[in-house]
Amino acid sequence: MYRNFLLCLLTISTALAQVQSIEFKGLKHVSKGTAYELLEIKAGDEPTQKEISNQIKALYASGYFKDVKIESVDDVLIIEVKEWPVISSITVKGNKEIKDENINQVLDKLQLKPGHPFNQVTINQFIASLKNQYHSLGYLNVKIEEVKQLHKQSVNLEVVIDEGPISTYQSIKFAGNKIYSVLKIRSVMNIATTNLLSYFTGANVYSEQKLNESIRQLKNFYYDHGYLDFEIVKKQVTFSGEKTRVSLLLDVYEGEAYTLKEIVFEGKIPPSEAIIRQAKRIEGRPFSRIKLVNLLNAYREYLGDLGYAFADVQDQNSVDKDQRTISIKVKSDPKAVYTIRKIDIKGNRSTQSNFLRNFLYQSEGQRYSQKELDDSRARLMNLGYLDSVQYTLQPVPTYHDKVDVIYDVKEKESVNSIMAQLGYENGGGIVLGANLNFKNFLGSGQQVTLSSEHNKTTDTISLTHFDPFYLSSGITRSTKLYYTKVNSDNVSATDYRSDNLGGGVLYGVPVSKIDHINFGLNYEYTKLKNSDTLSQNVQDFIDSHGTSYNNTSGKVGWTRKTYRDDAQFSQNFHSEFGFPLLDNDITYYTFDYQFKLNQRLYQFKNDNEIALEIRPHLAYGQGYGAFAGDLPFFKRYQAGGFGTVRNFKIYSLGPKDSNGDSLGGDILTTLNTNLYFPIPFVTDNPFKTAIFCDVGNVYLSDYAPSELRVSAGLMVTASLAGVPLAISFGKNISHKPGDQFNPIDFAIGMDF
Repeated sequence: MYRNFLLCLLTISTALAQVQSIEFKGLKHVSKGTAYELLEIKAGDEPTQKEISNQIKALYASGYFKDVKIESVDDVLIIEVKEWPVISSITVKGNKEIKDENINQVLDKLQLKPGHPFNQVTINQFIASLKNQYHSLGYLNVKIEEVKQLHKQSVNLEVVIDEGPISTYQSIKFAGNKIYSVLKIRSVMNIATTNLLSYFTGANVYSEQKLNESIRQLKNFYYDHGYLDFEIVKKQVTFSGEKTRVSLLLDVYEGEAYTLKEIVFEGKIPPSEAIIRQAKRIEGRPFSRIKLVNLLNAYREYLGDLGYAFADVQDQNSVDKDQRTISIKVKSDPKAVYTIRKIDIKGNRSTQSNFLRNFLYQSEGQRYSQKELDDSRARLMNLGYLDSVQYTLQPVPTYHDKVDVIYDVKEKESVNSIMAQLGYENGGGIVLGANLNFKNFLGSGQQVTLSSEHNKTTDTISLTHFDPFYLSSGITRSTKLYYTKVNSDNVSATDYRSDNLGGGVLYGVPVSKIDHINFGLNYEYTKLKNSDTLSQNVQDFIDSHGTSYNNTSGKVGWTRKTYRDDAQFSQNFHSEFGFPLLDNDITYYTFDYQFKLNQRLYQFKNDNEIALEIRPHLAYGQGYGAFAGDLPFFKRYQAGGFGTVRNFKIYSLGPKDSNGDSLGGDILTTLNTNLYFPIPFVTDNPFKTAIFCDVGNVYLSDYAPSELRVSAGLMVTASLAGVPLAISFGKNISHKPGDQFNPIDFAIGMDF
């Protein structure tokens, strides 16, 4: 190839006459259009020898050609090429640790796919990339071979991977450490010899990349505790003959800790009182680089909220080695206050831009605020039909104080869905349902849902319309029409049958970034039907109030949701008031409070974790007026089963009616506690395990702690094909007479 390259240069003079036309010879699979797009020399040019040389290099670099010759004949530049064969097929076999989708991403990036030219250099790059990935995972003995089946103008390529054994630490030793113990250092570096815990964390797996990252973490740890002179004196890595066992020796010099003497701010815009307090809290203490970084970031964000979009905040350190102190001077150059000239939203194909703009806290013409831009991004993500949201700032060239904000959004592939629902709960029977959900109806951002459900006690069909931006102030509106048919004869709850037809409207008002209140009205017509198994309690209610009821009610609620990287909190309070607007209206009130905490306690590799989940639930209801002291039995709370007290038969807890079925209660108290942990020795599986403890019951009038039911045990949950399922192995801790308890309980299609 290079001999031809030199020969063709010798046939061309230092500067050609003007090129009248350019011709390609030898093109077979590469189109003329593609070939001509690769040319830097155009008709009418007078190329020099250097330009010819660069053109030949560019053609080789395209990856299409394995040989290139250029010659000039009668002012015509003739480019003779030999193409690489075309890839007919490419397969990768033997990969277990690296997923197919990750390999396909590399293949696509390198243009290694059927229909593209075969290039050995690119193949070598692909194999080298795979080896680097395997080495980073600890597979130092990986072997990767290519098998080519060459045809006249095509090639079938097969890449065979033999991953081999993984390399693990046999011993880890430290020298020179006096301040911190070996145990502490190893925990900071997240490396360990093989033990039970390392199976989950992967801390025993060796790779050069991972070791260097661990050393960086160790340096940061010492720097964050004031040891600015810390250094790695010696790093010695020894391998066994097969490279499956690794011995590590790190010799460190810790030095002495430095104290942060003072922090001085210099700049046109002084920091806020909160930032000054933050600075005072770290003065006089061992120097911590991470705390200084947090302080500088807080100062930048403060300036950003004042409109200084491109503020420059830097620190200068003055180290006194004799006194072991460090002084920090923070210099700020806020530059200009910026105004948002224009906001663009890109990437949305179906969702209307004007609708997305409703969820932005900033608008054109306003002063720039970084916090409000970040909050706007989070608000867009919460819509549920965007995969990603990013924003960039572009200074306007002709102005020194204006900036354009460009939001780049990526919509989910499909937010409309047709779903079939299948569920089962021991004692509650099979749950069947269908859901037609248009989450982004006609690109308006509004949601329309038609759903139906059948279970052992209830048949329901409903139509819901949700407008997430009913008013420009962020108020939402949800309207719903529904029909419900109830037959509770086949469960442990009090027996009755009814037809219910209703509809309502509910408004949501954002009070803050995390708080929402909602209020609305609902109307429901209820018709009780005759049943041969009516209890005396139900019959007495019918004798007093009849069999047909209007239920005109008002609803008020409050919701708070907060998120951290390691925790999620949610609180919900809902109240409902039935008032006498129509004849035979049910008059009652209910209050319902739920709290949920999910706290990650420890993070393993592959996103496995130990997490604590706590769910208390308190509710109270009562009738008034014509229903004073007599909350309608079909409004009462039920307990037993998943969601309340696991392993007790569904709806079996609480006071009993004359038939021995659960009458329900005016008071509900439950507490669900789950300690989630990964299944030992099992990786890449859909299962989650938890130790659980549930406490709760329902009461007619007075709360009685002595009547609380307690269950505890082991629960296994999974989501298979999008369907949640759970099985619990429980023990009845409370042991009360008449308890209906199932040591093994399971459910499908529920929220656990």
